Amino acid sequence: MAPKNDQQAGEYLKQLLGCVERRKRKRVEMNVPIKVKGSDAQGNAFEEQTESLDISSNGVAFFLKQRVRVTSALELSVSRPNSKDVFEQKARVIRVEDSSGQLGYKIAVKFV
Repeated sequence: MAPKNDQQAGEYLKQLLGCVERRKRKRVEMNVPIKVKGSDAQGNAFEEQTESLDISSNGVAFFLKQRVRVTSALELSVSRPNSKDVFEQKARVIRVEDSSGQLGYKIAVKFV
């Protein structure tokens, strides 16, 4: 059954990843593989494999080599550790930080 709203999507993701949270919107530091599709700051389509830094019922943070714009729409494919299960979710960029060095940009997104 597909999630119908942000809260259901976040709860579904937590179940898929085996997270247990007692408070709403609590961040969990977790490194899981994520495939990110979208358009970079120049409007060029890209697809990049990365991993999460932390995750909550509302969103996720990760590093990208591509610079994206705040409010950009992204498509995420989040892989469940030790499983073939993949959670597909659309997201909106809410923060972009230049992380200096080879890591690229720290991106925070909200599930939509």
